Amino acid sequence: IGHFMVPEYMEKLAAGHPNKIDFHFFVVDGEPAPNAFAYPNGLVAVNTAMLMMMENEAQLAFVLGHEIAHVTNEHTYRQQMFHRKAS
Repeated sequence: IGHFMVPEYMEKLAAGHPNKIDFHFFVVDGEPAPNAFAYPNGLVAVNTAMLMMMENEAQLAFVLGHEIAHVTNEHTYRQQMFHRKAS
């Protein structure tokens, strides 16, 4: 499901393109609080507590799309740069 959610423009970028992000999706087991997260390098994870709350694939697609948007819009990277400048 995650790979279907990656924007088409990202999939079409050549392998060596500097803006190309190869997304990888994982499930994290054992975390009690429902959560999902993404890193700037395209690693996206959903924990089992979040998966257990979901009723269908559409809800999973929503969560994955949300996390993919964080990566493609560089939210984590920008936040890291902000805090680095603040220190």
